[in-house]
Amino acid sequence: MCRFVLLKGANIVKEHFNVAKEFSENVLRLCDSVVGIVFLGGIGRGYSDKLSDVDIIIYAEKPCENIPKGEFRFKDFLFDVDMVELEEELKSFWSQEKRWAYSYAKIFYDPKGAVKRLLKCKLVFPENERKNILIENSIQFNWYCPKTIFEESDHVAYQWIYRGDIVSSHYAVNQAIECLLKVLFALNRKFIPPEKWRLYCSYSLKWLPSNFKEHIRKALLTRKYTLEDVERRVRILRSLWKEVLPKVEKEVGLSFDKFYEYSINIEKPGL
Repeated sequence: MCRFVLLKGANIVKEHFNVAKEFSENVLRLCDSVVGIVFLGGIGRGYSDKLSDVDIIIYAEKPCENIPKGEFRFKDFLFDVDMVELEEELKSFWSQEKRWAYSYAKIFYDPKGAVKRLLKCKLVFPENERKNILIENSIQFNWYCPKTIFEESDHVAYQWIYRGDIVSSHYAVNQAIECLLKVLFALNRKFIPPEKWRLYCSYSLKWLPSNFKEHIRKALLTRKYTLEDVERRVRILRSLWKEVLPKVEKEVGLSFDKFYEYSINIEKPGL
């Protein structure tokens, strides 16, 4: 789990829980087809501030038109409410990001255990999916961040230098960082968070390359739009990758040279 640490904003999660509870009790009085209610977002994670909204999912056997949905204000708090038919949710595919969000779900109402059973069914990380993520993002990392900037012309960072757009070359390095983060979550057998939480939550992973936080800070820094600065950022990321790649190869059971051949025969994870 990601450790959410209070940094600056006051933690108002108790206020958010109380107002979510009040709203949900009103829902139960107004709609008799509700079979479950869960709180997501800050309430589930244990930290919310004035920038957070109150995320509520209502599970019902059939829609209730008299229940407000979408974004609205209740008791001066911003709410984001969705109503879902339980049977349809059981049939649906849950992305990595959705599974991450629901891994923090706080069940408020579940009289028959339907929500608990749903989460048990959905919050799984199959081994074949994990290996696909490792392979796909290792390939993508190497594509965006080659061993040397002029290694091969089909690498993205080189392509944009050749085409005279150094800004796009820096952007390619940023994409390599995204691939690296996805690999790290998969190595740690954790669901991949949405982009806005991805870097922050990566700091809490059990295994990380040496001095990861400091190196990633330097790799994110763009000092100047020059070839030398692209090379500096690439060197930092490749130093991290030296520790990551052996673990990927061990988990997948293939060397990196075999990834391309293997990836042709696997089902992409759809991330």
